[in-house]
Order: sequence, then structure tokens, then C-alpha cells
Amino acid sequence: MAGHALFRKALLAPAVSADHTHPAYPTMTPVRRRRSGNEPEPKRGYSGMDPPDHTAHRRLAGALFSAAEADRVRPAVRRIVDESLDVLAGGPNPADLVTGFADQVASLVIAEVLGIRQRGRLARLSRVLVDRLADPAEVARASVEIRERITEELRAVESLDAGDALLSRLVGRYERARVYDRDHVVELVGSLVIAGHETTASAISLGVLALLCHPDQLATLRADPLLMPSAVEELLRYLSIADLVTARVTIVPLPLGDVVLPAGVGVVLSGAAANHDPRVFERPGQLNIRRDARRHVAFGYGVHRCIGQHLARVALAEVFGRLLTRFPGLRLADADASARSRSRAALHGLTELVVTW
Repeated sequence: MAGHALFRKALLAPAVSADHTHPAYPTMTPVRRRRSGNEPEPKRGYSGMDPPDHTAHRRLAGALFSAAEADRVRPAVRRIVDESLDVLAGGPNPADLVTGFADQVASLVIAEVLGIRQRGRLARLSRVLVDRLADPAEVARASVEIRERITEELRAVESLDAGDALLSRLVGRYERARVYDRDHVVELVGSLVIAGHETTASAISLGVLALLCHPDQLATLRADPLLMPSAVEELLRYLSIADLVTARVTIVPLPLGDVVLPAGVGVVLSGAAANHDPRVFERPGQLNIRRDARRHVAFGYGVHRCIGQHLARVALAEVFGRLLTRFPGLRLADADASARSRSRAALHGLTELVVTW
């Protein structure tokens, strides 16, 4: 379904549900495929809840993902980016920016913020879960393992003073509210790990590629670093990485545009179509870092808008700013064969981006 206005209207409508256990829910990603065999169905996770249940969880978890909290962890994000740039600079040149930088930064940032120890393994599992063509049995195994590993992390911090790590503070808030349910928190943390790694890694590599392919925009950003917040918003709009992961199911008839969708049908909402709607964004196919792109829906819209959006903005601003400063001569190693898209994934991304400096 296309269009900025329809996208937002559908996500605000009480007639639609995010319950991915509903038989008619569109199974766009492997994470939401129906389980088979003897594998138990987990409790409906945070991302699949509707108000008022979702509202209660959002209130508990949301405060830990505010803009102020994202600024609080900015020094840690900057340290991770700088250390990763050191490794990149000390390695081969040309280098693959995906495996040599983007994947590492995304994995380290979400693990650092959450306070998770099993960084590399969880990142590899998340990649399986967004592979549209992965074997269902492999997806099932990865889904079980990621829940088991996050359960281990939760057990390590339950009822303990584990410092300022978000995972510990999250458990503490649920316990103080007397509503702590480990299974629900496992699902919440799992969605954060998957989304935090995959979307950030993709935004880094595709964002760098977009800037390198638009040298005028890159030059403008280099000349005026104060444009970075605007550039991040425009890149989020322009790339629309999580294009087809916004899905719902109607629970009562839903008037939408010129049609009325009956109850019990799946609805897939195109974020890219909304973000490239010429009625909202002039010349939407052009990358323009001076554009006011704040009306984009790259993080979704409504009650389920991405809870980690502020952290994502901080991470991308630090990555682009410090990468471009560290490597003023950054360029594609071979304009004809430097980037390979991750066509199997439910999220837009790259498997390879070869650059030199």
C-alpha cells in the first residue's frame, strides 16, 4: 500500500492489529513465520502487541530509549566508532566497509548499550532471521537460540545491581512495577538486538554508498558538518531500509482511500512509497541533505514507531561524521563492482561495499 497519508492513517487506525500470531498476518519476514513441528509458540512479543498491553510495555521500556538517553551514551558510541575506524585504517586498503566496519559498529553499539556479552553470535543469528530465503528449519533454530542466549543474559542481571547497562535497568523497571515477565522481556530484547544490528549496519553501508554516489552532497556535508542531523534524516528517508516490514492485519473493516478492506486481511505498508511521496517531499528521488525530511516514516509511525530511533540517529551521526573526517579521500574502489546488494534480506542492505582512501 502506497502513499504517505495512507501509510500514517493505516498505522493510527484502531481497525488494524500488529498481532503476528493472527492467521491472516502477512509473513513478510522469517521472524514472523509460523512455527512448525514441536517448537513451542512463544508469548506474543512487544512488537506484536496492541494497546493497552503495548502501551504498558512502551511506558516501561520507552524511557530508557529517549533522546536524552541516546545523548548519554553518545561518548560510548563515539569510542566504538573510533576504535572500529582504527581497525579499518590498520587493515588492508581497499577494504570491505560492510564486514570491516558497518557490521562491527552496529553489533558493538547495540551490545554496549544493552550490556550484552554475546555480541558476535547474536549478530550472526539476527542475520539469519532477516534472510527471506533462509531454510525454515535454520530460521527456527536461530530463533530458539537467540531467545536462549538472551534468557541467559537476563538471568545474569535479574535482581542484581549490574550498573547502568540498559538491560539491567530494564529488568529493574519491570521488577519495581511488579510486572516482570522474563519471556516478554526476552522477546523485547530480541527485537532490539535484531533491529538494532541489521538496520544500523544497513544504514551505515547504504548511507556511505549514497554519499559517495552523490559527490555534490558529500562535498556539502564535508563543508558544513552542522548539516549532519539533516543529512541523517534525509538518508533515512531516501534509503527507506525497512521498507516492507510494516505489516498489520485488519480486525474490523478499514476504510482506506477509495476502498474498504474487510476484516481479517493482511496489510503491507510500503515505507519507501510513503517516503518518496511527491506530495510530501519535492523531487523525492533526489538526495538532498538540506531538505527538511523530518516527516519521513523510516522508523514507522504511531504507537509502534521504532523505540530505538534516537539511538539510531546518534549512531549514524557519529559514524558518518567521524568516518568522513578520518578518511577525507574515501571513495569507491571500483565504481562498477564495489557494492553488492543483500537481495535475500527482508531489510535493504549490502553484503559488500569495497572502498579505498
